[in-house]
Amino acid sequence: MRRIFVFSTAFIAFHPVSAESIGLKKEILSLREPADLAAYRDRLVALSAKEAARPIIVRPPTLAVLLDKYPESMKYKTKPAHQAKLTDEEWERFALSLSDANLNGTLSERLPRMAAAYSFGGDERILSHLVEQLTEMASWKPLERPGTTSTKRNLPYAPWLGTGWAVRAITGTLDILPPEAVPAGLGETLAGNMEEEIRGIRAAWKEQKLWYTRESSCYSNQWVVPNEALVLASIFTGLDKHREDYEAGVTNLLKSLDAQGGKGEFTEGGSYAALTMNSLLSAAEAAAAQGDRRLIDHPYLKKFPVWYIHHVQPGGRILNAFDSKVENLDPNLLSRFVSAVRSPEALWMIRRDRKLGYGNKLAGLSARAVADLSPQEPPLFAVYDIAARVNWRSSWDDRTASGFWMRGGHATDSHDHQDRGHVSFSIGDREILIEAGLASYGIPENPTHYRSVAGHNVLQVGNAAPGDLKGDVMRASGQILDVAHRSAPITVERMDASGGSVSVDASGCYAATEKWVRQATWDSEGVAVKDEVILRKADHVTFRWHLAAPADALPIMEDGSIRIGGIGVSYGADAPVTATVEAMPGFDPRLDKAAGHACVVIRSKEPVKSMTITSRIRRTP
Repeated sequence: MRRIFVFSTAFIAFHPVSAESIGLKKEILSLREPADLAAYRDRLVALSAKEAARPIIVRPPTLAVLLDKYPESMKYKTKPAHQAKLTDEEWERFALSLSDANLNGTLSERLPRMAAAYSFGGDERILSHLVEQLTEMASWKPLERPGTTSTKRNLPYAPWLGTGWAVRAITGTLDILPPEAVPAGLGETLAGNMEEEIRGIRAAWKEQKLWYTRESSCYSNQWVVPNEALVLASIFTGLDKHREDYEAGVTNLLKSLDAQGGKGEFTEGGSYAALTMNSLLSAAEAAAAQGDRRLIDHPYLKKFPVWYIHHVQPGGRILNAFDSKVENLDPNLLSRFVSAVRSPEALWMIRRDRKLGYGNKLAGLSARAVADLSPQEPPLFAVYDIAARVNWRSSWDDRTASGFWMRGGHATDSHDHQDRGHVSFSIGDREILIEAGLASYGIPENPTHYRSVAGHNVLQVGNAAPGDLKGDVMRASGQILDVAHRSAPITVERMDASGGSVSVDASGCYAATEKWVRQATWDSEGVAVKDEVILRKADHVTFRWHLAAPADALPIMEDGSIRIGGIGVSYGADAPVTATVEAMPGFDPRLDKAAGHACVVIRSKEPVKSMTITSRIRRTP
């Protein structure tokens, strides 16, 4: 049953001792008056009023309650394939913790926006909902129950993503609300809980029981988000008491920024980059409100938007290297880069894509208020050394532009796939070469058909079927994803508005290869690829071309060429080869469902020690 709060003399202004503002109060006050923002303020208020009419989020105490109340917050409704060995107790611990994180993620955006809506319109229904939700959150000790990263050990505290998101929700909301709107007892309880979270986060980094603290994985989203919590909570409870804790958080976040690429690359790919950048900007803006600009002025933040924008391919698909299944860029993140970092490229992208726009969140309102910034078109092509790839497009007109991207590899890659050397290509809204993508970590086919070499346009050593790519077979056939084998250097011979020529040396990515060098040459009409392979011992050499053609399309097979679904693949090798068309699974985030497709498989007829093969892929009438 929903609790009803009666607002009367019970409200006493809440002021944490020596607390500082994280900067949102001043920002919201600046957005209250401009007449040109009135319509957007009204939309934000209307959205918040609609949400205020819904029940608050109440923490589910058991897996059964979670399944009944918040199944949408569960990444997996049942024990997934890669966690099949968990006991029922461990599975429940994991599921509750991950649900905490996801629900806290929802609140991290919702509550500060609703607080802003209350500031704009004074709707008491919104305030009632906020106080009720904050009262519920005051009982969450800790803010995220341990279990996602400590499933088997049952630690009493393990700060993770939900920790940072809950702290963002609470501190942002209380910063925006007028002090007299928050019951004194509630504010004091939340402040006390923040003290506990600060102590827990500091202890977790000292004790190093979690993989990301033990390995000092400062590049990771799992390192960043708890440190956002440390920075925000330290400011919220008072820097006079928590200066050392604040400095620890800022120092750790600076390490994170330093660990990324010099051209704006993020080592975990675009999807995890968006998650992490929201946390980094949250902490950076809060620190800047204290006069500390070390984070907000870090040069990486100026470069990130171009790298992020370069994920947009002609045809509408987002470049899906690494673990990524997003259908578009995050408009709210781009808006934050406009308002917080003054990125002209982010502003250009927002205005270019009407489907994207400013978003309907608080960040979009702040970005609309930026008046002294001119949009700037990003370059059409780039080569990135970290999270290594080349991406190119002939223009920013998606109706006619051709697009190409190719993966290399770097030792620091994380959340990556066996995709060194992969090539994708599209013309306008017609995709030509694709990859399988990411459907879910939890399905049995993820490691074999999606993440492996079989899910990409790359070399496979041997003739194993995708379903057999497990254990020793995978190690002999596929790419090895560890620091010693991840590197695949990119060499750009030529890249300009007409196309380019690029090679990737993936020789060190396999146990079985002495050499695999791929050279790709492309223009606006198609791609030509030359592969040179030398194996340590004779075996079958297999290449796949995943095509944006229906899985059941009828192929036209000729000597040295295949046409299927409006795509032509021609090939020639210095050893006899066979060519077949097979149906392969894939995931299209724009459809939010699996989408099978046709895949051309070219394989040496017999085991060979070396082979050179050329392939040409083009759109056909």
